[in-house]
Amino acid sequence: MESDLEDSLCEENTVSSHYDLSVTLGKGNFGHVKLGYHRLTATDVAVKVLKKTEIDGSLIRRETEIMKMLQHPNIIKLYQVINTVENVYFVLEYASKGELKSYVEKLGHVEEEGARRLFLELCWEILFCHQNRVAHCDLKAKNILLNI
Repeated sequence: MESDLEDSLCEENTVSSHYDLSVTLGKGNFGHVKLGYHRLTATDVAVKVLKKTEIDGSLIRRETEIMKMLQHPNIIKLYQVINTVENVYFVLEYASKGELKSYVEKLGHVEEEGARRLFLELCWEILFCHQNRVAHCDLKAKNILLNI
């Protein structure tokens, strides 16, 4: 079944007339995240692709509401939601430096000052979510994205 999902998503090269999709950045339980290119602004975006047959519509609505509500400089921004017959596309801010997990694996370690800064930022982001009555429920180094 995952192979079917991957095959159908890999065949998709455009989303509406505004976005071109290229490589897969990550895979999750409910879909894939692809690197996208916004034609009008010439910027990279991340596009989370969810197959409607694989996920409940109420989960999609809840994720959309939460992403719209959480406007914070260190939380990935939701730019647009595109609904098609088969898929829902979340057009998101692209974190160009990738996942914290890959970053640490590549370096072998993080210097104390950098680790302290990352930890403090993460604490502020979690506090912001909790103040808005949102719990992430899947915090791990693979889900922490870096821009700097």
